Amino acid sequence: MAREVTVDEAAALLPWPQREALALLADGELGYSEIAGITGASRGSVARTVVAARIGIADRMGGTHVADELGRECWAAAIQIAAAIDGESWAIDGRLAAHRERCPRCRAAERGLEQATRACEAWRPDPPRPGWRERTLRRCGAGGIGRST
Repeated sequence: MAREVTVDEAAALLPWPQREALALLADGELGYSEIAGITGASRGSVARTVVAARIGIADRMGGTHVADELGRECWAAAIQIAAAIDGESWAIDGRLAAHRERCPRCRAAERGLEQATRACEAWRPDPPRPGWRERTLRRCGAGGIGRST
């Protein structure tokens, strides 16, 4: 029987941009737009990175291969699912919503995203990449940064 993988172990296997996006989301203070400003990526790229990270964690923790089974429409639906989980205002595409309702891969991805989100709630990256804090503060400027309301 295989040993259960922890969220720390699963996250450690992610590429740095995915770990960074999850770390910035971890405290619940930053939204996709703020993370985009910090990382220099677009908001859509942040959403895709978050989805890839969470599905990667879910696959590693659950021993599944959801990421390998998602087609283009499934990835687009997964981005909308993650945005909803994270409380982001994201336009819901009716075509993708219909696809998501009938697609077993999308339902598996949604379960994986929810599982990974719950697992990551207590996760704190340890240690962050050297210079991470300084780079984040430099990109934020002197003012405070948080989720806009």
